[in-house]
Amino acid sequence: MKTPIGTEARRQLIYEPAQMYFLEEQLTKYACRKCGDGVVIAPATPKLIEGSNVSSSMLAHLVVSKVVDTTPIERVGKQLARHGAEIAPSTLHDWFGRSGQEAMVMQPVAHQQLLRSGMISFDDSPILAMRGGGDSGTLRGRLWLYIGDVKRIAYCEYTPDWKGTHPMKVLADFRGPIQSDGYGGALALFRGRGAPKRVGCNDHARRKFVDAFKRGDRRVEPVIALYGRLYAVEREAHRMTPDERLVLRQLKSVPLWHRLSAEVARLSSLGERKGPLGKAVIYFERQHAALQAFLDDGHLPISNVHVERLLRTVALFRKNSLFVGSVEAGQRYAALLTLALNCVLRGENPYAYFCSFFDRLAVGWPKSHIGDLLPQFTLGPEQAPQQP
Repeated sequence: MKTPIGTEARRQLIYEPAQMYFLEEQLTKYACRKCGDGVVIAPATPKLIEGSNVSSSMLAHLVVSKVVDTTPIERVGKQLARHGAEIAPSTLHDWFGRSGQEAMVMQPVAHQQLLRSGMISFDDSPILAMRGGGDSGTLRGRLWLYIGDVKRIAYCEYTPDWKGTHPMKVLADFRGPIQSDGYGGALALFRGRGAPKRVGCNDHARRKFVDAFKRGDRRVEPVIALYGRLYAVEREAHRMTPDERLVLRQLKSVPLWHRLSAEVARLSSLGERKGPLGKAVIYFERQHAALQAFLDDGHLPISNVHVERLLRTVALFRKNSLFVGSVEAGQRYAALLTLALNCVLRGENPYAYFCSFFDRLAVGWPKSHIGDLLPQFTLGPEQAPQQP
């Protein structure tokens, strides 16, 4: 007969569907018993959207679902209905729009923080916008993403077109290095005395040679191999200080870059200016000075890929939602995305952040301390400034 000799744990992951309920407050009324006049009522918990029954937690769920998880509002409504909350899509759209309008207050703060960076990288992604005002059709708007110091601060802006005047306005007061792809609309930023240093994106350059290889041109193999070795050096230098990274680049990357440049020059001598190979060579030659800028400064990344990774959220948003309702709706989306991406950069839970953010706005957060509401500087409840 066998007897127990111990236990062994076995675990399974359990899912419990979300719960939604109304939280009812009983507000005490006061009046003078002698005269019966002057009835007053205790204040209710402040809400971000007065006159509605939506809480900050519901607004946070809606924003995270739409902006972070890129789930269209109609799908969010179906999910809520499965949990017992039948909410009209028009109401959800209104709540989302109001949330974005409230978040607009943080845009100047994020922009100011961006301009305090040592370097700025930027890129853009298209998002259609309905024309509005009775006009049919769409505008090919752009979502611009600016990142300060690789992962310190994010700032987003939505514009109705792709004109270079938009990044030039955002970066007008910045004099540090600016990194981007070969976008020519903002080249005026780099002209004149005291202009910022232009830094290129080697991911864009390498990608064009890879495209030529995928189309069957094996002559680009040495270029791709040399780029692979350059990126291997960057992986080795990932956790180094900027000074240590610069020393390593000078030792290993500079000789590789000279070989890479010579190989591209050899391909250029073939005289092919059309087709994938020619486009790759022309891009490299035109961007050469900007592409090699990282070799002389350990603070500069080899490519703009840290911006592109964050822009994938925008690409999924575009795929799932197709467009924004107007240019103004795009600007509200950009304000919410600014805060969401800063949560990503800080490793903070965006749902918890937006719950706290909306709660603090609802109680009338002091404008003099509005900068404390960025994810980088969010204060704990015990640190919240007192109302004047």
